[in-house]
Amino acid sequence: MRKESTETGINRGKNLFKKKLLGIYCDRDALHYVSMTNGIFGGCSLKSPASGIPAFDRRKGNGYAHLKEFLKEIPEDSSRVIYLAIPRSRVFTREISLPAMPVEDALLSVQNSLAIYSHLSPDAIYYDLIVTEEDTDTLNILLFYASKDEMDRYAEIFSETGHDSSLKAIFPLSYGVSLVLGAGVPGAESGGMLFSLDQESIFELVVLKDAKMRFSMSLSGDSEEEKQIVISTLQQRFPFLSKDGKVSPVLSKDSSSSPVLSKGSSFPTLSQDSSSSPVLLKDASSPSVLSKDSNSSPETVTIIKPVDASDAFRASAENHRKFKKFPPFELNRASAALAHHFLGVQQISLDDQPVKIRVFNPIYYILPIICIIAVSLYFVSVKMDTKLEVARANLAETREQVTRLEGELAPLQEQIDTLKKASKFKTDVEQFMQSRPALYTAINEIAELVPEGTWFSNLTFNGNSLILRGRGEDALKIVELLRSSDIFSDVMLKGSVNRRNTGDEHFTVSLELKQNLLREQGDTL
Repeated sequence: MRKESTETGINRGKNLFKKKLLGIYCDRDALHYVSMTNGIFGGCSLKSPASGIPAFDRRKGNGYAHLKEFLKEIPEDSSRVIYLAIPRSRVFTREISLPAMPVEDALLSVQNSLAIYSHLSPDAIYYDLIVTEEDTDTLNILLFYASKDEMDRYAEIFSETGHDSSLKAIFPLSYGVSLVLGAGVPGAESGGMLFSLDQESIFELVVLKDAKMRFSMSLSGDSEEEKQIVISTLQQRFPFLSKDGKVSPVLSKDSSSSPVLSKGSSFPTLSQDSSSSPVLLKDASSPSVLSKDSNSSPETVTIIKPVDASDAFRASAENHRKFKKFPPFELNRASAALAHHFLGVQQISLDDQPVKIRVFNPIYYILPIICIIAVSLYFVSVKMDTKLEVARANLAETREQVTRLEGELAPLQEQIDTLKKASKFKTDVEQFMQSRPALYTAINEIAELVPEGTWFSNLTFNGNSLILRGRGEDALKIVELLRSSDIFSDVMLKGSVNRRNTGDEHFTVSLELKQNLLREQGDTL
């Protein structure tokens, strides 16, 4: 088992470049193993783990005794990873429902309550969790835990045989089967199913929902009546099973060998004691759900038939390319142990230390890649240097040609500048000649109108406007005389009129030229 873990997928990157894979399942009856090699591009093939040993086999007898002998036959190899599947009887489960909360908070809640959920001391167990969302308001947690003493015995065997660094996971067989069924059975990723698995003297029922283990229960004994009661209860507890499970014949109330399940009766509740087998609890205040001689004629309901793990495993292997080379599950159950590697969902830790992702050795992969890149860059750089020298020679020749052409263009540029200046002078002259008659006419008109003794020190001509600055005896009279002209308009004083000690008035006058009259008078000049 593992401490404080969820399905995080950290194991996949860790074992990406591991070439040798070994899956083992051992119980009281036999030791199963499968040895494979993992290709770089995801393919796999069966391969013997050591000289003279088949790629897969089933050694009859006590599997726990065979485990140490088998590991001694296999040489130590740092490129090998080993996954060990164990019977359900070695593991205990508890189903926990919590209100909706972040997964981290849910895990912390379970960790703080281990003493309640586990019949063993929290310091004496390894545990792991599978978290699923029941609905928007509920988190379902399936707690797996096992005795440290029991798990440490497995770890000691691997340590004594030199394979402790290769052991990557220990988990229940049904967990490996659920990974294969969830990945390969059509519809398992978005639906639910119920499958059964026989292990040693245990009959296990497992509920899958959305490709995850949702519930696990182990039954002891061969009582078909007890199995039917448990299955019917699971069907009531998980309604989605009625849609995806295989349906068996309807149980008849008249059958002498099968119980009748009545609608409307209260169903028994399922619980688990400190052993690995569940206990069926009945509600004493409710009518019995089983009736053979009842006079009330209850309605019968259809009981689903759990899918056999061997049949489902075979169908899943046919649908999923990674499982096609697995030996048949009914002959070798170690195939389920290797599912953990190919689907890579959890890493298992057998101590209290935090799980660490081991970095693969870069010498075998990174160094060759670096050498190839370096050689490629060398040839590319040599080729680029050659092209650069050619480009430099071409650039020098081009610069020479540009310098020569610039020398030839200098006289032409001087001529172009001279032509531009001449063109501008011509334009200025033309503009002056167009405005000269109007200006002369305006000056002559002013000279005729103003009285003797009037002087103008400044005249500004801008298009149709004239601004005159001057002095005279009477500024207002001068303005009135200018207004009497037929070629001036908008005649007005600008600013103030200043009278000097000499008696003269200094003033500024602005006026506009009338174009029509100005043009007529200009034509007569």
